[in-house]
Amino acid sequence: MRGAGGTFSAGLNLRLLDPAGTGEPSNLVDVVALSDEGARHATGAFQEPFALLADGPFLTIAVVEGHTIGAGFQLALACDLRREVQRLG
Repeated sequence: MRGAGGTFSAGLNLRLLDPAGTGEPSNLVDVVALSDEGARHATGAFQEPFALLADGPFLTIAVVEGHTIGAGFQLALACDLRREVQRLG
């Protein structure tokens, strides 16, 4: 995996925090309104791709150029190998 434009990952898509987007998949406004058990289940579902990546049957490499924040950092950590590269120019 490699980001583009000097950034591996800028973090969370801010549209997921938009109250106008309630009812859409993964909208975090909806998650906050859930019961504790429902929020735990939703959070677990958000974590599944990272667990699959970390425990997958294939080698994964993150080429980290520039900053990586939040879930992007978690994505890089889930990879088997990480390589930081410096952007030239």
